Parts: sequence; structure tokens; C-alpha cells
Amino acid sequence: MNNQVEQDDIIIKKMHEHYLDRWLKLYDLDEYKQWLFCGLIKLLRKYTQKGTVLEIGCSKGYFTNMLSRNGYHAIGGDISLTALRAAAKIERIRLDAEMLPFKNDVFDAVLAVYTIEHMPRPGKCLDEIFRVLKQKEPFIAVTPDKESLLTKVGFHLVRYTSLKNPYHVGLMSRKELARAMETSGFGHFVLLPFHNGFLGAPFLKRFLGREFIPIPLNTNILLPFSHHQLIVALK
Repeated sequence: MNNQVEQDDIIIKKMHEHYLDRWLKLYDLDEYKQWLFCGLIKLLRKYTQKGTVLEIGCSKGYFTNMLSRNGYHAIGGDISLTALRAAAKIERIRLDAEMLPFKNDVFDAVLAVYTIEHMPRPGKCLDEIFRVLKQKEPFIAVTPDKESLLTKVGFHLVRYTSLKNPYHVGLMSRKELARAMETSGFGHFVLLPFHNGFLGAPFLKRFLGREFIPIPLNTNILLPFSHHQLIVALK
């Protein structure tokens, strides 16, 4: 990598620190996040019941804290010192997700919720996640799909979408993400449509009287309202 690209990456990462410092109030725990995190923990339990897990992009640490309360040795990492200072109830470390400060094969799971799209080089982030995972252990993440119909339509109709967020420098389509996962070494993974806010939204529990967790059915059908994608991978 040449020096100019390295300098550009550093500038982008500094911008992200500023973004979190300025807008950290957006990361308060709310009903949606509670619902989302509970669903992801249920999914994680299908693959590992205990062990040391890393959350990349932990912000204020709500998910990391929930993982700890569910019996995992959870470590939260973020690039923002402001976020980490606010995450007082968790074990935390400042990190650059493209250069994780850990040895090889040390984590029983790695999780990244709306994080890899913030990476200047998301492929490098996936390389690092693969490196620090133990063999046959899970990587679970949620990230936008830049080619989804809803994302494209929303770009023209609403003020904010994934495509309009200037900090989403590493957005990938389904095909690009699959290629990056394969390049990083993940031989066993699925990319599932993530029905964020449309199917399984928290209000449906009150309306229909049953719980919906934000995990799609076992299908690869690309529904137009699934503008995010769920990664479930094993090293």
C-alpha cells in the first residue's frame, strides 16, 4: 500500500473518531437495540455457549455488557476514546479493526453490528477477524447492502439512508461481501437478508402478541425490504 492510501485511511479513521465524539448520544440503548441484541445472542448460543468473545465497534458497550451478563467473557473494542470512556461497565480496549491488537486464534466468537461498513478497507477488517478467531468458531455481523432495492429507493425519498451516511466508506453489495469473505478465508458462511424494521420490529410483539427476533428465516431470497445483510460465518 502506498503512503497516500495509508494517509487517506488515517484521515477517514480520525473522522470516525470525531463522528462518535460528536454523536455519541445516538448510541443510547433503546427498545430496538435491546430487541436486536437479544436476537443476536440467541443466534450466538447456537454456536457457542461460553468463552471469550470480541465485539468490534462497541460504542457505549451495551451489547458487550449484555454478552457479559449472558455468561460470556466479553471484550468491547472501539476506535473512539469518548465511546470507551462512556462504556464504563465493560472490559474494553481501543482498537483499529483493520489492525486488531490480538494474537492469532484467541476468540471463541467475534461480533460486529453495523461496523464493517465504516472501514476504509473492510476486506482487511475481515482478514483480521478471521485471524483472531479460533477454528470452527463463529463470526456474526450485520451490515447494509448497498445494492438493495430499499436502499436505492430510499436514497431518493428520505433524508438519511445507508448510502447517504458519509461515514459508510466501506459499504458492500451482497456479491462484494461474499467475495471479501471468501478472500479472507471464510469457507463456511451465509449471507441472509436482514429484515431491519419491517419484519420482526419490536412493535410487532405488542401488536401480534408474540416475540419476533431479528433473525431471518432459513432463506436466501432477497426480499426488497431487507436492506441489510446478516453474516453468519465459521472459521
